[in-house]
Amino acid sequence: IAFANPDGMDGNSILNLRHDSEDKSPEEILDPLELGLVIGGATGTDVSYIDLIVYDYNTFEHAITFLQKQFPECRFFLSDFRRHAGHTPLL
Repeated sequence: IAFANPDGMDGNSILNLRHDSEDKSPEEILDPLELGLVIGGATGTDVSYIDLIVYDYNTFEHAITFLQKQFPECRFFLSDFRRHAGHTPLL
């Protein structure tokens, strides 16, 4: 999962936002539906990332849209963990 760091937020606020969204993923979706694991994350200058192992991508793709509702200040995208993978926006 990736999202552009919101304009106007300082570094600590962006880091807290990533941690909050990273914590919500297993609580709300991954653990109850047994869809995968959070394996890490990173916060860059422009984009933040939550790294996951997903067992059932089709179910996950539909279930993870709750992030957009809980964190409306961000625009979330899904991407494979490989170079030049591209991004799929969450709807």
